[in-house]
Amino acid sequence: MVEIFAGSSARDPATGVIFVAADDQTTGQEVDPSGVYTAPTGSGALTLTAVSGQTVSFVTNDGTQGTFDLGTKVFKIGG
Repeated sequence: MVEIFAGSSARDPATGVIFVAADDQTTGQEVDPSGVYTAPTGSGALTLTAVSGQTVSFVTNDGTQGTFDLGTKVFKIGG
């Protein structure tokens, strides 16, 4: 099972984060891509808009759209 949450860093609200919790359904152990992933500085809080396959789509505080790839763990914001 995979759960995905988005928001901003508690230490720096100007920095968005995506939190991924992935568990092996047989053992219950945490598996890849579990983790907290920090968006580029200045993105602000992130709001999830969709998940399709390995791609997590989101919007930033200022309305800029972006994606996060669960496989490569790479953010793309804007353009």
